[in-house]
Amino acid sequence: GNTAYRPYLSGNLMNLARALKEQGRNKDAEAALREALKINQVAYGPNHRDTMRTLTGLGVLLTEIGNPREGLRILKDVMCW
Repeated sequence: GNTAYRPYLSGNLMNLARALKEQGRNKDAEAALREALKINQVAYGPNHRDTMRTLTGLGVLLTEIGNPREGLRILKDVMCW
């Protein structure tokens, strides 16, 4: 089914991303956060606090795992919101 209409899955994906990062599975953590972000953007829109929280998590993760350019751009966008 289409997960975009099940926003509760976003929180589960964010928790999964945290656990995956702790295990060193950074690419899987990134994928989980990107999926959570898609769900939040569809369910709530781009400016909702849950969308912003997910963006923040993605920005921090990307910065920590070696993609600071994208990570810092995302964090800057969140701060300008």
